[in-house]
Parts: sequence; structure tokens; C-alpha cells
Amino acid sequence: MLNNDHLNKSEIKKKLLEKLITISDNQADQESQIIISYSAKKENYKDINDREIDKDLINKILKERIKGKPLAKIINEKGFWKNIFYTDDYTLDPRADSEILVEQILNDCFQIKNKKKFNFLDLCCGTGCLGISIIDELENSFCDFIDISKKALNACKKNIIKFEKQKNSKLFHSNLFENYPINRLKNIDVIVC
Repeated sequence: MLNNDHLNKSEIKKKLLEKLITISDNQADQESQIIISYSAKKENYKDINDREIDKDLINKILKERIKGKPLAKIINEKGFWKNIFYTDDYTLDPRADSEILVEQILNDCFQIKNKKKFNFLDLCCGTGCLGISIIDELENSFCDFIDISKKALNACKKNIIKFEKQKNSKLFHSNLFENYPINRLKNIDVIVC
């Protein structure tokens, strides 16, 4: 682990890479930057100076990562689309391949130029990353977020508040459409899941 207090950012990254390469071979470089950024409370690795790095926190994160726990579950953050979302043990981590859904919906919406309002539903929303990312891109959009898990809805609510999307969203605790007001579906343009 990191024992020397006089290590600079590059030396810390090198030591992290040595440890992480055995765990997350192709993502070790990215994970090392995320860990250092998280320890310094910065979103961008390039903006960090050596004094901001919390080496004790890095050691704690590394200890958990070596045990095999996913990095996103250790730091409760995962990047998706253009934001960093809160995630926890009750939600799936946002995945980069799901960004294709956001991209496709945006492409479809931009082709329908005369649409005044875009209403959609994020079914089994988890963190809410799909719905929030779409709301972020479409000025006149509104999303109903549905999940069976109250704990997942809490994570979604944290992200809605974090990104200030309360006016563009409503949460529903439901097993699919079981407790969802079915009359709302007539105004829904797209269901994202």
C-alpha cells in the first residue's frame, strides 16, 4: 500500500497500477485515476495537486478493491453519459453500453422537431441514470421513474436531487406497472428500461 507520505501524484498512480493490474487488467489505469480523484474530492484527475490527495483513503479503497469489491460499490459513484451518478449495493452500476439507449432516444427526438413536450418512463430505473441523462439533454422532457425496490428509488432520488431534476421527474414504487397509475401511460412517448 502507500506508506511514503512524500509520493507525488504520478508515483501514487504508478503504485496503484502495480496493485490494480492483477484485479482489473484493462481498466487499471482508469481506476487508478478515479481513486486518486475521489481521494482528492475532484472530478478531473488533471486538476489535482499532490497536497489534495488523501493517501489514507486511497489505502482503504485499495484494500476493498483487492478483496474483489467493484470500485463503484466502494466509492458509491459511477460515470454515465456526462455525469457521475450515485450508486450503491441496491442498484446496478450504470454501464457504458446503456449509453446507446440515450443516444438513440436523443436521435429519434431530434428528428421529431415539432414535439413540444417529451414524456417518457424509466422502468426499473435503479440509479435513474438513463432518465436523468435524457432529461439533461432534452429541455422540455419529463420522466416517470419506476422501480420495485424502495432502496433503488432512494438512490434514484439522490441523483435527481444532485442534478436538480425534481421539476422534470416523478418517482413510483411499483412492480413494473402494478402500482403505476395506468392512465399516465397515454401521455408517455417512450419507455426506457
